[in-house]
Amino acid sequence: MVCDTLVVTEVTGGEKSLIDEFIEWVEGGNTVDALDEKTGNLILNLDLDNLLQTEIQKIISSTAQNTVELQVIDTRTGRKLPHAIVLLIF
Repeated sequence: MVCDTLVVTEVTGGEKSLIDEFIEWVEGGNTVDALDEKTGNLILNLDLDNLLQTEIQKIISSTAQNTVELQVIDTRTGRKLPHAIVLLIF
């Protein structure tokens, strides 16, 4: 079984504004993702059914030294939103 819920603990590169936008969505009522009650960190729920096995493996093997780049695509327009390189904890 693969973990499909990730906690963003640190943004180490890219656009922190992407994570801030996710937080705003959650605070505005989006129930797909959440905020950790104790830390306020963003909890992302990933739709692993839409990822390649190689992408899933990158998520599984991510560490502080081997971070994951989060790229979000607006499904309405196909436009890539700013990316963020994040440290993920399972």
